[in-house]
Amino acid sequence: MKKNYFFIGALASLMLVSCTNSDDVANENTIGTSKNESAIKAEYAKNFAAKFGNVKSTQNWDLSTQGRKYGSQAAPDAKSRAVVSSASRSGESRAVVSEGKQETFSEEFRKAISKVLPEGKNNSAMGYAHEYLSQGPFDIYPIWHGYCMEWDLYINEEFIGSYSDIMAQMGEDTEFRIGDTNEISPKGWHIDLPEGTPLLFKLVITNPAKGYGVKEGDFAHTGDIITSIYNPQVPWKGGFLSHGSLWLTWDKMRGIQKPDNLDLVAMFEDAKTIKGDADFNDFILGIKGRPNPPEIIVFDTTTYTCKIPSTVTKRYMVEDLGNTDDFDFNDIVFNITDSTTDVHFVETIRKYHLNGYGDTIRVEETINDEIIETKRDQFLTLKHLGGTLEFSVQVGNKTPIARHEGVLGQDYNDRYVLEGNPWLPESHNIKVYIFNPEIGSKPVEITFPTIGDPAPMILAFDRDKKWSAERVAITKEWFEGE
Repeated sequence: MKKNYFFIGALASLMLVSCTNSDDVANENTIGTSKNESAIKAEYAKNFAAKFGNVKSTQNWDLSTQGRKYGSQAAPDAKSRAVVSSASRSGESRAVVSEGKQETFSEEFRKAISKVLPEGKNNSAMGYAHEYLSQGPFDIYPIWHGYCMEWDLYINEEFIGSYSDIMAQMGEDTEFRIGDTNEISPKGWHIDLPEGTPLLFKLVITNPAKGYGVKEGDFAHTGDIITSIYNPQVPWKGGFLSHGSLWLTWDKMRGIQKPDNLDLVAMFEDAKTIKGDADFNDFILGIKGRPNPPEIIVFDTTTYTCKIPSTVTKRYMVEDLGNTDDFDFNDIVFNITDSTTDVHFVETIRKYHLNGYGDTIRVEETINDEIIETKRDQFLTLKHLGGTLEFSVQVGNKTPIARHEGVLGQDYNDRYVLEGNPWLPESHNIKVYIFNPEIGSKPVEITFPTIGDPAPMILAFDRDKKWSAERVAITKEWFEGE
């Protein structure tokens, strides 16, 4: 607001000429004391109340609504996986083996196996690998073989039978025929293990060069051991893959009728070298009695770092008290922007609870997000002046605009870097100092109003809020809404 200071200045000169004692000099130095500043602010408050009425005690003078804007984050760049079996188990124990009762496995069932586990194909992904615990006595039956070596079969260090014994159980001689899907009726073996004892199958190679031009060492050596000890990192290396119920975990077996005389299957790959085909059909045992697989806990952990940029800008509109009754809030208009890039380290842990047969019971997810680095830049942009009084702006402990002339009706786009990033967007730690010769040399301090302040002199808006025209007062809707 324009002010004509000529008459006031002339009057002050006249008074100084006629009254020049020491007390008069002291009086001049106290012009603009807190009393005079208080008086002009009181006048402003009175006029504000007359214009807008009583202000709500909950009125927040930060009228911005956009808040901080965030960029997108990066995709995961590292993964790890760990498997933990959580069931209680007893100590290892030798099995007590006796003759089992005869069971029949149909041609239809055997054909299904030949289709699901074709000879020479890597079938290692056809099931779920983990250990099983005994739930008490159970029966095992030889139900299939592919092209394999000769071996002896053990369970928990107890000898079950030789290769010839197994073939005899299946009604075949040792010169077996690949692809034979005839119905078979093996007797099998009855196994007694204490409850909670892990099932430990083992094949000991007795003849690794079983025809077809295979030589010892091509796939295994005499005495090599194929064990069922489960290695979660490389599930089929070592020659054994233990599956849950064939029809519960193998989606490729859907539509096949589950026989009542089978609960589980254990599939063996007898090759011990990289030449092995991992078809896991070299020998297959059927299990009746459903040994109890423990609940399996699978931890799937994804970690990554990402940079997330964000910005927040607020526009401050200031009344400089040049006039105490126009309320156009365009005397000083400036934006402050905080541009931040946070580097996040994000760890997502998914805890899968499986029922031991490969079926997911439930999933628990934990996300840990830690900011490991922050880069921040802040700057003030002067946008408009609508008053003629000089001013300075302080942000925190920094003074980006030390002293600036007042200009009536002038737009700007001058940027001032805020060294040290002192601005606190939520607390509005800004001060504007107005140099008004009417109230002396001491500048008038204007701070951001507290909630419920009845006469604010600074308002905060979003960055694109348009200021009012000169001498056109804002309306109550600006801060109370439509």
